[in-house]
Parts: sequence; C-alpha cells; structure tokens
Amino acid sequence: MQSRGCPLKGLAGTPDLAAHRQRFTANGWQRAEALDMDTIHRCHLDPLERHRRAPAAAQAAAPSAVAGLACVRPHAVPPAQLA
Repeated sequence: MQSRGCPLKGLAGTPDLAAHRQRFTANGWQRAEALDMDTIHRCHLDPLERHRRAPAAAQAAAPSAVAGLACVRPHAVPPAQLA
C-alpha cells in the first residue's frame, strides 16, 4: 500500500484485530468487533458484485468457494448511545 502512496500509519499501533478491539473498548465502548478485509469482502459485499469484480479465472470457482459460509455482522455501540 505504501508504494501506492497510501501509508498505513496506524499499523504499528494496531497491528492486529485484537488491538483494534482493545482501542475501542479502552475508549469507553461497551463492545467492539473488528473484521479483516477478506471477511468483509466475503461476508458483507453483495455476491453478484464480488463475482463481477473477480478475475475471469476466479469467477468460475467463486460460487462454490463461498457456498455454505455464514457471516455474523459486527455490533458496536458508542458510549454516547449507552446512556
């Protein structure tokens, strides 16, 4: 990403999903969940959009590769909404 002009400045402070969750809960959030980009792509992007954007070689395998996957949507409540 950095070679494309997109420095990942927060990477050192939050190197993994647990660190991202901790960042929110340490700042007053009751609960936080973090997802990696593969999970977001697989579980939260419309299947037709995923298929449309996939390279031609991957398109044939895409439907069977994700068949049966279940995803749970994250829930996080900011402190202001808890009161």
